[in-house]
Amino acid sequence: MKNIYNENMKLIKERKIEPLNVDIKETTKTQYIKTILKNHQLLSVYTHRDIKLRLNNIFNKIINQDEINFCKKNFGYINVVHFLKKMQELYPNKNTLKSNLIPYVNLLGVMKQYIKRYENIYQLLSRTLIDINKDYEKVRDDNYVSDEDKNKYITDFTYDTIQKNLNKLNDEFDKVIYALYIMIPARRLEYANVYLINKNGKIKDYNKNYLYYFNGASNPIYFVFNEYKTSRSMGQQKIDVIPELNVVLKNYIKKNKLKNGDKLLDVSENYLSKHIKRVFSFVYEEDVNLNIIRRSWATHINNMQISNNEKKELTNQMAHSYEQSQKYKKLL
Repeated sequence: MKNIYNENMKLIKERKIEPLNVDIKETTKTQYIKTILKNHQLLSVYTHRDIKLRLNNIFNKIINQDEINFCKKNFGYINVVHFLKKMQELYPNKNTLKSNLIPYVNLLGVMKQYIKRYENIYQLLSRTLIDINKDYEKVRDDNYVSDEDKNKYITDFTYDTIQKNLNKLNDEFDKVIYALYIMIPARRLEYANVYLINKNGKIKDYNKNYLYYFNGASNPIYFVFNEYKTSRSMGQQKIDVIPELNVVLKNYIKKNKLKNGDKLLDVSENYLSKHIKRVFSFVYEEDVNLNIIRRSWATHINNMQISNNEKKELTNQMAHSYEQSQKYKKLL
């Protein structure tokens, strides 16, 4: 135990890290609370009935004595000696560990000015995230794909192959999932937050994304993305619905009798992520998840015989920069 403490303190004594003073998006906050609650039930024998309320207040930076007392009484396991070790045991995969530590770093970043002992654990977890990111960047920059993963990458984006693959799917929901991620550059999970809107309609909620339609909801023409991971740097994006995708969306919208204001996909981001994997794994008979799909697209765009400006336009549709896309492309 003493060795763990000494090793952790060495990390903490490096240059101090300060939290960024930015507001957390509602969708991000919801995910943070969900993650902390999940881990709290694994690490604590008792879950207070007000835990969601207190966490919500903390992430909204509404800090009263109730929030301070709550953290002191309920989060005793968040300490320099044990917490990181327990999380590493729960999540040996570094990317999974990272996604589970980030909510705590944000929680501690807010609360460390009220609870002095949180400063050290905040520094330790922040430093750990930096190290994980450095390792990830190094592996990604190598653009290397293991022999085990090579067959998972999609290399054929031709119209005929896509149509053949669509015919393998019987359900309209499965078809629209496949089409959204194979017919146009693959985005992340923001389709779980897309709502139908008439072409002449005005956006009232910029925390939502929209699919505009013309002459009836079954004639979609373009997407407008307001809320997505890189929206702060990339802003609102408009993505046209190409004719091939229009056909698939039309059939899906008609079958489900969707209308103005309805959600395009009535699922959560978590469900969408899992279903994308199910659909693509069935089509390609390999373990294909969204990360593989996006990297396949990055590689495909890089190999296209088009100008750099055209490549930049396509990578922007993926909601990341051309430079970032170069890191995602793979040597196959």
